[in-house]
Amino acid sequence: MTLVRELVDRVHALHVFSQHTKDNLGLDWDRDDLPALRDEFARADSRDKLSVALWHFGNSLHDMHCRYRALSRGQVTRMRVKVGVEQKGGAFAYYVAEVRDKSIVGLEPGDIIESADGVVAADLPRVHRNEGSFNNWPHLALTAARFLTRRHNAESLTRDGDVSKWVVRSRRTGERKAVELTWKERVDENLPDDSWVDYTDQDCEDDDPATYEGYKLVGRGAHFCMYVADKPPRSFYPIVRQVSFRYFEEGPQQFLADHDSLVLRLSLQKQAKGVILDMRENGGGNDPNSFIDWWAPARPYTDTFTVMRKTPLVGDREALEKFVVNTPKAVKDFYMKCVKEPGDEPFCAKRPFECKPDTCDWNNEFIASHQVTKLPVALLTGASCGSSCDSFVYTWKKNGFGPLIGMPSMAGFTTNRYRAPIPGRLQLGTIDLAFSYDVSADGDMVEGHEIPPDVRIPPTWDNYARYDTLLADAAIKALGEPRWRTAKTTAKK
Repeated sequence: MTLVRELVDRVHALHVFSQHTKDNLGLDWDRDDLPALRDEFARADSRDKLSVALWHFGNSLHDMHCRYRALSRGQVTRMRVKVGVEQKGGAFAYYVAEVRDKSIVGLEPGDIIESADGVVAADLPRVHRNEGSFNNWPHLALTAARFLTRRHNAESLTRDGDVSKWVVRSRRTGERKAVELTWKERVDENLPDDSWVDYTDQDCEDDDPATYEGYKLVGRGAHFCMYVADKPPRSFYPIVRQVSFRYFEEGPQQFLADHDSLVLRLSLQKQAKGVILDMRENGGGNDPNSFIDWWAPARPYTDTFTVMRKTPLVGDREALEKFVVNTPKAVKDFYMKCVKEPGDEPFCAKRPFECKPDTCDWNNEFIASHQVTKLPVALLTGASCGSSCDSFVYTWKKNGFGPLIGMPSMAGFTTNRYRAPIPGRLQLGTIDLAFSYDVSADGDMVEGHEIPPDVRIPPTWDNYARYDTLLADAAIKALGEPRWRTAKTTAKK
C-alpha cells in the first residue's frame, strides 16, 4: 500500500481537479474512486494486475491528458465487432453496429445489447468509467462501448481465448439471445487489418473510400483527405477531412506541404461556394492556432489562457526541467517567477496559452494570415475530437467563424502536466498529473464544459449507415444561410 499512498499524496499535492469532475460526473475522487482503487491495488499480486490498477488510477482523475503511461502498451486483444452507443431518455443504450466475424453465431447488426458480462447496459458507463480518462458521461459511454470489443493487455487482464457473454435483443424480432464472444489477439499474419473493426480512422495514407454520399476521394496529404462531388448542391462544397494536428513530430516540411497542397487543391474547385472541414477523428497534436491560421476568417481573436498551480513538487528549475514535459522556456520562466512571489495564493495569474519565445506578457491576440481558402467553412465535430482539436473548436465557436455541426468534442484542454514516475523498483512507467487549467479571456473555466454545436445531430442506429452524409448535408444547408454565406475577409499575404 506504500505505492498507493505515494501516488495519492502526489495527486493531492499537484493535480488540479477542475470543477467538471463534480459538475459533469457528479463524482468526488476521494469519496467515489479512491476506496475501490485501494482495494484493486491490494489485490494486485502480479505485474499485469498492478499495471491495470495503475491504468484505472490514472483514468480516475478524468482528465484526457492525465493517465498511466506503461513502458509498453502490450498486445491488442479485440473482437471483430463494433458497438455503437446512443442516448435515450437520459440513459445510454448500446447496439451492435458491425459484425465482421462470420463465425459469431446469433449476433447481427442492429441487435440491442441488454447486458455484457453481467453488467446491465445502462450501468456500463459508470462501471467502466475508469477505462477512459474523459471528463463527461457521453465520452465515458463511448469508452465503455470500445471496451466491450477492444482492449490492450497493459490496460486489461483480458487475453487471447477469453470469452465474454452478452445478452442481446433482436431489433427485428424482439427475441432475446445469449451470445458468447471469444477474444483474439491481433496477429497480422493471419488476421489482416480489414478483418478488424476500429472506431476511428486517423490515417489518410491508406485506402479510404468516401463515406459521404455522392462524394469521391480525390486527394490526400499527410493528415488530410479531400473529397468532391459531381452533382449539385454537393459539388459546390468540397470536404476536407483533417484527421490530426501531429505534424511537427515529423518536421515542419510536412506541415508546410499539407498547407500548400490544400491551397492548390481548393483553388481548383472553381465552382465552390464553401468548404466542409471534418475534424471528428482529430485527436489533436500541435498548437491549434497554427491550424486556425489555415481555416478561420482573417479577423482578430483572443485565445484561451492558462492558470498554473504553485506546488512544492515543481518548486525549482531542476524539477521543472525534469518532470514537466514539452514546456517552452518562456512558460518555465513565467512559472519560476510566480512560485517565488510572496503570499499564500495557490495559483499563478493567468497567462496566454501560447507564450512568445521570450515572454508570456502579450495580448494573446491572433489573426488568420495563411488561409488555405477564402470561402466560408463549416466545421464537423464529434466525440473523438480532443486536446488541440478541442481548442480549435472552442475558438471556432466562440468567435463565430462558421457553423459547427455534429456532436460536442471532448472538452479536454489541460496544458501543463507533471510526468510522475511510478514509485518503486519495478520501472512501471509514469502518470501524468495536470497542474494547470484553461480559462477564457473573461476567466471562465473551459475545461470539461460542452461546446454546443449550432446543429446537433446525435448518432443512432437508425442513422448509422448515413451519419457522415447527414452531417455533410446539414453543413451544406448551414453554409447556405445568409450569416455564413458571405466570403471571408481577405487574408494578409
